[in-house]
Amino acid sequence: MKLRKAEAGATILDVGIQRFYELVRTGILPPGVVVRLGRQLRVDEDALIAWVQTGGQGLAGGWRKEADNSPRTVHPARPRSNHGRGTVA
Repeated sequence: MKLRKAEAGATILDVGIQRFYELVRTGILPPGVVVRLGRQLRVDEDALIAWVQTGGQGLAGGWRKEADNSPRTVHPARPRSNHGRGTVA
């Protein structure tokens, strides 16, 4: 296991560092690829390369999470404000 900085992981994936952090935050990179050391992230280089070579899918449906079919709360519309500019036309 060879642990490298997050910047090295971003370079391997050919993405920016912020996109790399987003991939970690959303769970697209599977467990074992990224190791947390306190607040720091380290990347297992061998595991990341193996993940890419096997197709790179961390979630069902690829890079996007599958649709959430749970019921959503619908909030009633609030009246628009004219911010003191007279009447709304």
